[in-house]
Amino acid sequence: MDSGQGEGTGTDAKSPVGQFTTKAAGAGGSAGKGEAGEGKDAPVKITNGPNVEATGNDWAQVAWTTNSASGSVVHYGTDAKNLSQMAESPYVDNDKTPHQMHRVKITKLKPKTTYYYVVDSGHGEGTGTEAKSPVAQFQTK
Repeated sequence: MDSGQGEGTGTDAKSPVGQFTTKAAGAGGSAGKGEAGEGKDAPVKITNGPNVEATGNDWAQVAWTTNSASGSVVHYGTDAKNLSQMAESPYVDNDKTPHQMHRVKITKLKPKTTYYYVVDSGHGEGTGTEAKSPVAQFQTK
């Protein structure tokens, strides 16, 4: 590491050479909050859901859980073969919202309309993987 010139001194400071070691892909490492027998580096999997928790005239709320911390994205549309719209929940790093529990509210929908959706939990913490659900559907009120 090089700190450059100190203010007004014309000198610089350098640290000694250090080292670090990375884990091999798929290495178990310390156990995370995943399923029994799975370490923190296990591929992300959907362990429950997705479930449509509630719907309204112009909204729906979808929830699911994963074995590893990951993103919360729902791809949806009125054609099961064209899920071009997307809703997501922000990734908030705090203990009150574990990233294994996912809840996404989809808004600005049309009333009395059937929508198709897929949930996507990408890049599980430490895994670089993603989990997608099969296509499912819901209807607004």
